[in-house]
Amino acid sequence: MKWIITVGVILICAVAFLYYLLTNEYFVPFNQVGEYNWLNIFVLLFLCTVIFASIIFLINMAIISVIKRELEIRKRMLFSIKIALFSSLILVMVFVLNFFHILDWIWGLGILAIAIILLFIILFPHDKKEESVQ
Repeated sequence: MKWIITVGVILICAVAFLYYLLTNEYFVPFNQVGEYNWLNIFVLLFLCTVIFASIIFLINMAIISVIKRELEIRKRMLFSIKIALFSSLILVMVFVLNFFHILDWIWGLGILAIAIILLFIILFPHDKKEESVQ
């Protein structure tokens, strides 16, 4: 329960700080010369990653807690952390590729959907019974 409250507080703080930065007139992706301001771009990407990961973690914990009640809380949290980090990193990569006009949102979200399906089917088979070591 402490972990969920901590993630919720991190989510609220990240959203509040990002809202403050986005309302600030000096937080722009370009400087006076017209070049990219990489510090502002990296701060935006970091805060978006934290927000996406927190939201995905909380949603995934709620779904897994309803579906898999017999699974212990530690395994539920580890599974949720893996899914949240993987999904948020892919979502941020789609955002970056769209920012630099390399990949459109439609193609990026399609790749994200395929990656999430692979995440559930191949990478994290959580339904396997653990074998006891004798």
